[in-house]
Amino acid sequence: MHAPLVTSVALLVTTGLLGAQTSHVSPAAWTTIDAYTYTTYPFRLSNVTTGRYQSYELVHDLPPAAKGKLSGLALRREGFATGSQWLDAPSPPVKATLEVRVSTAAVTSTTITSSLVGNHGSDLTTVLAKKVVTFATLPRIPGVPTQPFLYKFPFDSGKALAFVGNRSLCCEVEVFDHDLYDPTTSSYKYLYFDYFVSTTSGRVAQSGRGCYGSNTASILPYQGYFTSYYDTTAKALQLYGAAYNGVSGGASVALLSAGRLPVGVKLPGDCWLYIDPALQFLSVPGSGIYYNGTRSTTHYVPPYIANNSVQQVVTSPWNPSWVGLTFEVQMLGVDPGANALGLTLSNLVTVGLPSFSPSGLGGAFAIRYRSGTGFYEAAYANAGTVARFTFD
Repeated sequence: MHAPLVTSVALLVTTGLLGAQTSHVSPAAWTTIDAYTYTTYPFRLSNVTTGRYQSYELVHDLPPAAKGKLSGLALRREGFATGSQWLDAPSPPVKATLEVRVSTAAVTSTTITSSLVGNHGSDLTTVLAKKVVTFATLPRIPGVPTQPFLYKFPFDSGKALAFVGNRSLCCEVEVFDHDLYDPTTSSYKYLYFDYFVSTTSGRVAQSGRGCYGSNTASILPYQGYFTSYYDTTAKALQLYGAAYNGVSGGASVALLSAGRLPVGVKLPGDCWLYIDPALQFLSVPGSGIYYNGTRSTTHYVPPYIANNSVQQVVTSPWNPSWVGLTFEVQMLGVDPGANALGLTLSNLVTVGLPSFSPSGLGGAFAIRYRSGTGFYEAAYANAGTVARFTFD
């Protein structure tokens, strides 16, 4: 498993050139892949119609190559989660009253404080003076986990920040109001942005569909689930999963592939092949045997240890370059009576590896918003919105 994952990661971290401009994504691990989850910052305001306010500050540690005049900031939509209406639908248009300030940070992503003013350096520059900015409705590109950086904050003409590289950049988006809340219907529209966080848990997204087995009493199709976890004690990656609604007492095999087919291939029994067999790098056998030796239609992959309630796991020494990497899984069930092949296939499971880094991810955020008659302030290291910075 080690070699295929490392080979894949080598293609992920790139620096894009746009004419005379250089574009840097921070944290760099998510240059071409979607980050761990999503956030509604910087447009998370309360539903009250008066006195709304929030300041959202990002601190990113950029590489030495990030030199020149900072002339652009862009965010992208969350793209990993599928099947959720509010994530799959086009984004709502929004008019927001905001201001953007940038500086060479006085802190780093690991030393950020809740004092937003204290995080800025002496070269603080207002690159977008307080005004109403219109963001058009934007699509979510279907089937593409990594969405483009379409939410661009327009710097005022001639405004830029000289940046020498190998430093931390502090960017503050101050939002005074926006029209995402409709007081007449008491409804709130949300914008979900790509969000990174240091965590030992992997993530899972399910798509496609499984086929039916030979058990006519089951009204549910064959379903697969698989996940990952970083063991901080063993410093190892753990993989495990389960398949549901299979034939009683049967077995299952998890097929792990580095990619999926562009279009699913239909097989006998109305089963669908979604993973790319040419990119398969591991097969993990499972069983319906679990504690007390009983059997069920749940196939644990790997199986539970006989007469014990502890599930086995697939382990691999951790490679830091695996942060954020994804792979595809499909469960293969042994069911002779199901169809001409005697096999069932589950839905497709996309597994994102943990984004844990003991030395930090290179980004952080701080917030300040109105709370009653006062303000709430907080800072969070190893978490924040993925951003793209453009240098002239």
